[in-house]
Amino acid sequence: MLELPWFQMLPDKDITNQIRPRGIPVHEYSQQMSGKDFIKLQDRVGLYEKKLGLEICDFLFEPTFMIGKNMISLFRSLAPDVETKTLTLFSTNNKGQGINYWIPYLPPVDCLKKDIDRCYVRPSALSGRNIAKYEGKREVRWLFSLTAAEQILSRGPIGIHFVKLPMISEVDSIENNA
Repeated sequence: MLELPWFQMLPDKDITNQIRPRGIPVHEYSQQMSGKDFIKLQDRVGLYEKKLGLEICDFLFEPTFMIGKNMISLFRSLAPDVETKTLTLFSTNNKGQGINYWIPYLPPVDCLKKDIDRCYVRPSALSGRNIAKYEGKREVRWLFSLTAAEQILSRGPIGIHFVKLPMISEVDSIENNA
């Protein structure tokens, strides 16, 4: 059986002037948001500082993972079980319309095996999914199937890139051939 690759979404390091939410209680928007934490979140209004060259990214990673308006409908179609809360950002100079971001919640999936310096996807844990959230002790990783990554990239997103993650089956075959 052919196992299709999985990818981790990461922030684009070349984007240095992305929009940054301000005026929100950062402690409520943690990277590792449990279901209980998510339920406590309210749809909220925040601020951003409008400055020359500001990048309105389609995905934000700080203070937590957020999805912009150009990607939310696609995200919802790829992960129908996703729950979301809205964060609307207004410019600190009170000019312009609000910019909406959605904070997604998916229950975490134990789908990665980690060793000292790498992690490997366990495809059996991701069966039937296009998007998954992995939570480790001090990290959260958003994972996307090949289909999901292709659909996101076809829309020309700003602020992200994908990194292919090795599969456990690939690792096993490498170790067995060594």
